[in-house]
Amino acid sequence: MPEEKKSIYQLKLHEELSLNKWLCVLRVPGGWIYQTSDPRYEWDNMAVFVPFSNQFYQEEMNRVRPDQIAEAEKEG
Repeated sequence: MPEEKKSIYQLKLHEELSLNKWLCVLRVPGGWIYQTSDPRYEWDNMAVFVPFSNQFYQEEMNRVRPDQIAEAEKEG
């Protein structure tokens, strides 16, 4: 069975999640930083802070397997 990606809500502080070849999310205090990086266009790399919101939390947790949630909670 293919491994499911972590939810951004499961990331630990300073943990990074690659969403695709050029986009990653970094967990920081109070939210996340979405970063683009394309080695072909170094001048065009960008980052934006997205504040924490519970708006999609329940929807995300319903998508994630219960054993993944329990493991993430144990890890702190």
